[in-house]
Amino acid sequence: MTEEYLYQDFKEPYDRDAIITIMLNDVGQQHGGVITSMQGDGYIANIIILYYFSNQKHLCIDYFFADGTNLEERTFWTNFISLFSKTYLKNGNR
Repeated sequence: MTEEYLYQDFKEPYDRDAIITIMLNDVGQQHGGVITSMQGDGYIANIIILYYFSNQKHLCIDYFFADGTNLEERTFWTNFISLFSKTYLKNGNR
């Protein structure tokens, strides 16, 4: 199955590469966003990623996996967010 994601309130689905590009651009411009996977049980998406900047301009990333999310997707997003957070902080950001 192809992974498709929705960004904010846009109706157009994006693939994983496109959604990562959008997220990187948003964070580079200090904009927050919400990403949800199109897969799920009809009530809740398998993956929800929230990223935003606190009042002190610190990057915050919250992410959630539904019980039905497969291991590959969980592993990928957990590793990506961890690496991204470390890289962002290493570059002098907060």
